[in-house]
Amino acid sequence: MLYYTFDVKNNSSEIVSKIKIETEKLIEVYDDEIKSYHKYCKKLPDDAPRHIEYQNINCLRKLLSEAKTDIDFAEKNDYVQSFSIKIMIRKDFHSIFCKKCSQEYSPEEIIYETWSQGESLFASGGKTLSCKNNHFLFGYMEWNS
Repeated sequence: MLYYTFDVKNNSSEIVSKIKIETEKLIEVYDDEIKSYHKYCKKLPDDAPRHIEYQNINCLRKLLSEAKTDIDFAEKNDYVQSFSIKIMIRKDFHSIFCKKCSQEYSPEEIIYETWSQGESLFASGGKTLSCKNNHFLFGYMEWNS
């Protein structure tokens, strides 16, 4: 089994954790995005942001599918992380390494806390993932009004 990993940074750009996901899971996410592009966006001009994103997804998908070893996407952290949220939401990742604890945690060991801020039409919410020692590991927004 091959894995890809990426670093998660806090607001101070300090690495707090490392997410590890099976390569096949990310390929599935990219395949869904590619299908969506062909269904809704295939007539966009080549310089359209959505078309550029499509090209990036294809490159990353090719890199993953041809990989012979685990891949660390630390350099492309933000881009890969944004597509990994789908895997994180369904708790389908392999593990998260907490830098402060120096320990790897499985999805079952991670604490998911719901957060929201604002009110009415100016609100958003999501999840924060923490280890058993309450160290921040990952977070994502699920909704925005």
